[in-house]
Amino acid sequence: GLIFIEHDNPDIERLHIAAQSTRLWILNALTRKDKMYASNIARELDIERKIIAFHLNTLEKAGLVKSEFGLSDDYRPAAVKYYQLTPKGKEIFEDILKILKK
Repeated sequence: GLIFIEHDNPDIERLHIAAQSTRLWILNALTRKDKMYASNIARELDIERKIIAFHLNTLEKAGLVKSEFGLSDDYRPAAVKYYQLTPKGKEIFEDILKILKK
């Protein structure tokens, strides 16, 4: 049957934003670790940090990830921007996984 989707449902836009392959890999990485910074994600995915930062910014604008400043756990701690999945980000990511599993 036909599923009725409201014309102004913001989740449709969020699904569209999240469904880009690099963004899916980022969301997936964030489901496995509570907090990551862009350089961690870049290293893990073997993608340039500036590309990851661009996608994180897009995901954050859509409310799928959130960021906060904290200290890195390096030998010499530095102020870094941590990213984590929002509840909405987790929900959208799980929705996409369900679609992909069909």
